Amino acid sequence: MADEALAGLDEGALRKLLEVTADLAERRRIRSAIRELQRQELEREEEALASKRFRAERQDNKENWLHSQQREAEQQAALARLAGRLESMNDVEELTTLLRSAGEYEERKLIRAAIRRVRAQEIKAATLAGRLCSRLPSSG
Repeated sequence: MADEALAGLDEGALRKLLEVTADLAERRRIRSAIRELQRQELEREEEALASKRFRAERQDNKENWLHSQQREAEQQAALARLAGRLESMNDVEELTTLLRSAGEYEERKLIRAAIRRVRAQEIKAATLAGRLCSRLPSSG
């Protein structure tokens, strides 16, 4: 598989591909793509954190304190509603679409966690199915 095709996949898809790939060179390329994705995500999170720190320093102005407290409470309530919606979602494509449209860092963080949860469930189900199939006597 070409490195460009690997670059188009997300971490969960790459991990699934890694599980089923036997070619060592291909596995090396997949692991490299996973590391690159993790590095990029870490950079984005560091940028978001730096941006949050800058905003926090700006919002320390006492005139804006009450307004920022109200806005923070509203954001927390919105995040709680989003978390409730995400628990019932089990479609990675739908979650990915939601992730792309999310504007806030905390929203994206919740959605990425939901995607990881769904992928873990898919991997667990595939692993169980593989074990069950390997235990069945082959007819032939």
